[in-house]
Amino acid sequence: MGKLRVHELAKKLGISSKEAMAELEHIGYTATSPLQSVEPEAETKLRSRYDGQAGSAEAPRKAASSAPRSPSVEKIPDEQQAAKPKPRAPQPAYSKNTGEKPRQFNFSRDGQPRRQASDSSTEQRSARGSGAGRRPMYAKGTVTPVTPPSRSREDEGFAKDRDDRSASRPPRRPIDTAPAAAMMDEIDGKESRKKDKAKEKEKDKSKVLQKDDIPAPKKAIKKSDAPPELDPNKIRNIDSWDADEIALGRKRGKKRRRKEKRTPNVSTIESKKQVKIVVHEAISVADFAKAVSKKATDIVASLIKLGVMANINQVIDAETAEILAEEHGAIVEVRKLDHEHLLTVDDDNPADMVPRSPIVTIMGHVDHGKTSLLDSVRSSAVVTGEAGGITQHIGAYNVDMGKGKKIAFLDTPGHEAFTQMRARGAKVTDIVILVVAADDGVMPQTTEAVNHAKAAGVPIIVAVNKIDKPDANPQRVMQELSEMELLPEEWGGTTIFCNISAKEGTGIETLMEMITLQAEMLELKANPNREARGTVVEARLDKQRGAVSTILIQSGTLRKGDIVLAGTHYGRVRAIFDDRGKPLNEVGPSTPVEVLGINGVPDAGDLAAVVADEKTARQICASREEKLKNVEIASKGKMTLDDLFSHMQSGTVKELGIIIKADVHGSAEAIATSLEKFPSDKVKLRIIHKGAGGITETDVNLASASNAIIIGFNVRPEPKATELASREGVDLRIYDVIYDVVEDVRKAMEGLLDKQQEEKVIGEAEIRQVFRVPKLGEVAGCMMLDGKAIRNGYVRLLRNGDKLFQGKLSSLKRFKDDVKEVVKGYECGVGLEGYNDPIQEGDKLEFFVYEEKTQTLDS
Repeated sequence: MGKLRVHELAKKLGISSKEAMAELEHIGYTATSPLQSVEPEAETKLRSRYDGQAGSAEAPRKAASSAPRSPSVEKIPDEQQAAKPKPRAPQPAYSKNTGEKPRQFNFSRDGQPRRQASDSSTEQRSARGSGAGRRPMYAKGTVTPVTPPSRSREDEGFAKDRDDRSASRPPRRPIDTAPAAAMMDEIDGKESRKKDKAKEKEKDKSKVLQKDDIPAPKKAIKKSDAPPELDPNKIRNIDSWDADEIALGRKRGKKRRRKEKRTPNVSTIESKKQVKIVVHEAISVADFAKAVSKKATDIVASLIKLGVMANINQVIDAETAEILAEEHGAIVEVRKLDHEHLLTVDDDNPADMVPRSPIVTIMGHVDHGKTSLLDSVRSSAVVTGEAGGITQHIGAYNVDMGKGKKIAFLDTPGHEAFTQMRARGAKVTDIVILVVAADDGVMPQTTEAVNHAKAAGVPIIVAVNKIDKPDANPQRVMQELSEMELLPEEWGGTTIFCNISAKEGTGIETLMEMITLQAEMLELKANPNREARGTVVEARLDKQRGAVSTILIQSGTLRKGDIVLAGTHYGRVRAIFDDRGKPLNEVGPSTPVEVLGINGVPDAGDLAAVVADEKTARQICASREEKLKNVEIASKGKMTLDDLFSHMQSGTVKELGIIIKADVHGSAEAIATSLEKFPSDKVKLRIIHKGAGGITETDVNLASASNAIIIGFNVRPEPKATELASREGVDLRIYDVIYDVVEDVRKAMEGLLDKQQEEKVIGEAEIRQVFRVPKLGEVAGCMMLDGKAIRNGYVRLLRNGDKLFQGKLSSLKRFKDDVKEVVKGYECGVGLEGYNDPIQEGDKLEFFVYEEKTQTLDS
């Protein structure tokens, strides 16, 4: 069993992580973070501490349940009570001559002071419990206080009993400060009360608090009212108060009750402070701080303690949020951020299911005749409209086979850049027609198409094309495909092979019969009486019509006016067109159509679904956008040491920014995928923006600000955009073949690389004699052994294989004349620039030059 973390152990003990860390430090173990692991010894000690506390707390709880006193006050032992100083009121000036306790007076019914009973009567009253908490009575005359005698043990016991009873008594409704005077006034009536008050006014004001100065009790006192306090103007002298009564009487009770009122039960505070936070996979630090009513800086500090470096805009995951919430007294509830449940529908009733047309995808290697085959099927020249004779879009067509039967065809590109398009085509199809040229055989994209079909679990029909060519070899194709587990029926397998010629039209009818037969075996059915569901095959932005989405309806019926949701875009269907541009009011399953009305260009491969209203569509789109945003921010926020190192090295790496605009979204995506495959060790390729539609001024401004180039694929720039690009110096290039895009971007990336200098040795010489020339130093008389020496070249001085000098030549002479070069077999005089050490006979000179070489991405 692994070690528990601090926050896990705290959760088991029922305390917070901060309390657990404090307890661990108290028992001698350092804990700096709630994520830190706890040693088994520390865990055992901490558990035993809390188990012991729980056991010791049982006895007071039992005693509290049996006693009618407040359970919140524990009885203080005698030793602690004796040692603990008691809060005392201002002491009266006792007489130093006497050691007697100050006398206490009681009022008789006629208002005369009466001497208090003896000690025996005091003990009897304490036994009956009548003396605790009673206020002292005051005499009308002045009482001379005397010094109290030392207490006996019995008096201490009495005081202790009284203290215990006053401490254990629960807070009660405050009473008036003079019950005796109030009772007497009520008996004598209003007249006697007026007479007494008049007499008191006539008397001289003494320093002793008189009984009539104390207000009478009110008949109804609310519990919520604060306890009444004495008027400071009426309390002139406190000397007549009994010292013990001051220390142990009502004043102390009031203070204790205020404390109890200000400190409610801890569990009540925790329950009030706990806040419930809903986290959708991730939450920003600022939003979390706002939810727990804390400062963002406090949350950042807590994250730093946990080892997470973040700022207020950083996004934290749900697990980190749970740990933070526990520390700040909150509860985290993790919810999935989506409204996908709004798209769920009931299962189709088998009685509503009707047969539907098959969806067939044509796949294969580039230039093997896929579009030509579709031309033969549709009896139209689709291939003539494709630049370079290759398909660069995913086409969706509907072919009428007669007798009410139709087949929906998807034509996918064969170029390697369109891998994702082929993968999408394999996912939405029922049957795959694998086109293989009889003269080329199996090629890389052929293998990839087979893998896509197998991954989708779709049956494959092999069409061996170009059998009319002289070098055609269908048997070779069958042999190569049989090695890929596509065994022909002629050889005992289950794969249908058809030999065709798309150019001559040979074998097309046989192929169509095989497709129909395979579709009947699959028993394809769909429910047309429900909301439409389909897949976005392609999408583009048209200047006149806006966003145009090619959607393949797979189930249900799509009608004009329906609310369609596709990815993060939605809208009301304004128009529906088939593959030939004919407008439709509604369309059923297995039909590819063009839809107008969606408020954006969805990604190819997104699910298209009809929802009840715009409000539902808006909610789903908002949740999807928020989810994508959080995932993107969370992925960017994480940094490793490798990332830090790469940022440090980024100063030496060149960067090429590119903006891609294509006629359809799938083509832009395919170009971006192809360009991202380039090695990025020397030049970093950054795709700033990609999308469908023409090139606008906004694209040019973005390219100018980011120092990028614009690549347009099958689109044209606006006149104002062309003018702005010329003025800003933005490189704007237009293409219609993807090969040219890839090649030109590679050359542009290589053009950013610095020229690489390579050393090339051109000659070698031996020093035969050394000459000393005034003002020039030593000059080496050499014989050229190989190659040549040039005046502006470089030289290396070698002695016994060790390099002594490397630099430029200061002079190159033959006899007394300066020459540009000296070749093999001739003598020459060589001066070394900046070398002043002695030169010896027998040393070797190696002549070389530096040549600049253009770098490539692969080298």
